[in-house]
Amino acid sequence: MRSLAALLALAFVTAARAAEPPVPVPQGYVTDLAHVIGPDVRARIERLNEELRDKTGAEIAVVAVDTTAPLDDFTYAMRIADAWKPGRKRED
Repeated sequence: MRSLAALLALAFVTAARAAEPPVPVPQGYVTDLAHVIGPDVRARIERLNEELRDKTGAEIAVVAVDTTAPLDDFTYAMRIADAWKPGRKRED
């Protein structure tokens, strides 16, 4: 009986994870999977980010997706951060 319960729990967790949106592959400073950022805006974001990096060492990633459902925005953003591991290896 315990193995059946464990198997059902595993199936539930696997199904729940499958329903979550995938973490996108980074495409530089701007990852626009929703296709809402035009080329001019994308170029400006990239220029500003390069300037920010040069002056402060900080970097910002901009990600646009159609939906984060069923996750809330913060949880989805943290999943991306955990997967991408932003920062510089020797500094952060």
